Amino acid sequence: MRGYKVTDASRSKRVGVACQSLQELIEKGCRKLSIDHALQKKIVVQLEDGTVVDDEEYFTTLPQNTLLLFSLPGQDVLTVGGIIYDALQKINYDFLKAAEMSSEFFTEDMKNKFKALGEVLLKQKNTGKRYRSNVEDDSQWFEGLDTYAKTKEQFMFRRSQDRIRGYLYKSCDDLKKSEQYKSNHRFRAKIDSVIESFRKKLLGVQYFGTYFDRKAQKPQPKLCNEDGEFNCQGIWHKSTCSYVNHYINPYDSREARIIFSTWNLDHRIERSRTILPALLVAAEDALRRDSQINEDYFFSLLFTTVNLKLVHIVCHDKGSHDLSCDSSQFTK
Repeated sequence: MRGYKVTDASRSKRVGVACQSLQELIEKGCRKLSIDHALQKKIVVQLEDGTVVDDEEYFTTLPQNTLLLFSLPGQDVLTVGGIIYDALQKINYDFLKAAEMSSEFFTEDMKNKFKALGEVLLKQKNTGKRYRSNVEDDSQWFEGLDTYAKTKEQFMFRRSQDRIRGYLYKSCDDLKKSEQYKSNHRFRAKIDSVIESFRKKLLGVQYFGTYFDRKAQKPQPKLCNEDGEFNCQGIWHKSTCSYVNHYINPYDSREARIIFSTWNLDHRIERSRTILPALLVAAEDALRRDSQINEDYFFSLLFTTVNLKLVHIVCHDKGSHDLSCDSSQFTK
């Protein structure tokens, strides 16, 4: 049995649940949160950063005492934006006091508002505590976290892993929904082999936890400098960021850490629109030619900085990216 914390969409009630599986978590959590039994199959389980937990294997990787949110289709979940606003209210900046008067603060023009909040944080750099790592030395930084991490670096390492794991599990789920996977056992074997290869490769590199770890040593890849400062790498079709103020150090303060959760690891060549459909085509080609899928190529696009860019929310373009995969790299 492992213990977790469960709350509803509005976070109005938090309960503890001891369980051995995701399904058992949902059943017990619904009972404790007084959610009708008939609605259990519709429950969406997600982490605080919005990552959906819909896979038993992914669920087993979550540490004990992780907080999980239950919601139903159509329900408004208390978003990262809401959490940020609540946290930054405590700083008592004048513009936040004024914003408190508007109930629409986090419902319209989100990107510009996050930009404004980020600028405030940059002006109040907490350089004194930036270099403190242990929870004993900067307990405020860890306030509100459900984590066993004893240092900032350990926590950030795990957050990076969570993002990469999320890409893996979402990709696996999308691939298995394809008609070819469902209907052709040889095709299914090809995809299953690629998925298993991805798992082994990611395990070997610790799911790229070093991306957010300022103490990571070469040749391990990291996206920040030794102080822990991250710079926006710019919108997907540009080589650099167009904004001089798109940088942040989540090691500075609790508020900066929360703001950093809105920064995105963006796929230049899009994961769901482009990479996964290309992988399905590669599987078909491999069957037809009796060859092997070029797993390394697709791995690099899905999980590495060959295709991933760390971007400020303003530079995260959710529209279609006009980039395609290289068909000559599909098989080997």
